[in-house]
Amino acid sequence: MAANVKPDAKLEKLLSLKAAPREQALYAVELLKSERKRQTLEAALRALTDYPLPEARPALLALYRRYEADGTKLDSGAFLRATILKALHTLAVAEDLPLLERAACTYEKMPSLHDAQGAHLRAAALKVLFEVDETIAAFHCTRLLADPETSRMSGEPALTAVKLLAMQHNLLPLYYYAIQEGEKIAEITAECLRSLTRLPVALVDLLVQKYGALGNEALLIGLFDLLLTHVEGSHFHPFLLNFLAVTRHYDLYRYLALGIVAGDSEDLLKEMLAASKTGRDKRKTEILREVLLLYRHQNPAIRAAINELLKPAPPLKQP
Repeated sequence: MAANVKPDAKLEKLLSLKAAPREQALYAVELLKSERKRQTLEAALRALTDYPLPEARPALLALYRRYEADGTKLDSGAFLRATILKALHTLAVAEDLPLLERAACTYEKMPSLHDAQGAHLRAAALKVLFEVDETIAAFHCTRLLADPETSRMSGEPALTAVKLLAMQHNLLPLYYYAIQEGEKIAEITAECLRSLTRLPVALVDLLVQKYGALGNEALLIGLFDLLLTHVEGSHFHPFLLNFLAVTRHYDLYRYLALGIVAGDSEDLLKEMLAASKTGRDKRKTEILREVLLLYRHQNPAIRAAINELLKPAPPLKQP
């Protein structure tokens, strides 16, 4: 039994079983029942995350409750509880909903002001809730999407909330977040934008009006991702081509050009190539050449246009 092995030897034994993942996971379950050393517990939880065992569920729940009882003292930062939930991800059942909802509502004073009161724990809870009950998870995602305690460094748990709502095609809260006025976190707004690929065109036009003229790189990248993958993407070609023509933000020019070259719209690619022939910005021309060198297009006409653009410029005539 794990309890009969010296503490330092437990971790060594666990790691020695890496080539036998089931045996390692079974031993990890035994460790969860008796071990107190954090490093060993974290290794055991990683083993169970990589190799989930149904019989690990009771031990995981018991371990979570142990640290939940006095979280700020026993698990300052809530990192161990978040790791427990990751191991529980595919094992949780409806009976575990009360624990998961408590985790999604846990706010604790953190060691650092940047940790947003356990944001990573709430994010981990959302993922497990989503596996157990998508409807309840959606309500918690919507709540946490607008949570003022969202981490401004990681964007969590709001980023996780956006991704889970998008997986459900639950667009209303995402559109509301993107269209509302007031202070927001740019990375979360961008994630909302790129998730709205089935939004009616008229509503996307409002988003283009709102964000298209801003200089925020994260927001514009989110907007580009939306317009390049929208089900009616051709409607937005004029905006994208105009942006390429007028921008002096060369990193954004490169990002958008890459998206067009790697995308599915041959019409947009043709229009970009045609417009580039009359462009006078040498830096843009050089960026576009670098981008085009990364791809080999199957369409002969497009390939010919690319080859024409990639031809070296003729030498200047001497006076």
